[in-house]
Amino acid sequence: MLEAIAEEERLVAPYYRLVRFTYPPDLAVRLDALAEQQEALRQHIGSLPATTLPGLQAKARVMMLWLAPDGEVPVDTYDADAVFAWSLCRDLLNPGR
Repeated sequence: MLEAIAEEERLVAPYYRLVRFTYPPDLAVRLDALAEQQEALRQHIGSLPATTLPGLQAKARVMMLWLAPDGEVPVDTYDADAVFAWSLCRDLLNPGR
């Protein structure tokens, strides 16, 4: 999952500051494939029961990647569900904090 996100970020980085653009066809195809791969991984991970703290923490990391792929901006602060999910994930990853 991390590798797919890193590749996606690397591929789109040259387009960040452009106002109007279209991805080259080969890049668009690769980005679509990466999005499908990430969705399949999220679905698979979501279907697995987490029965230990490390398992819950692994799922929390995936949720946090989904909510904030860059890891810097927690979530849309107007989305109360996303803020709550982010908080729960953070608590799972930092128990006793």
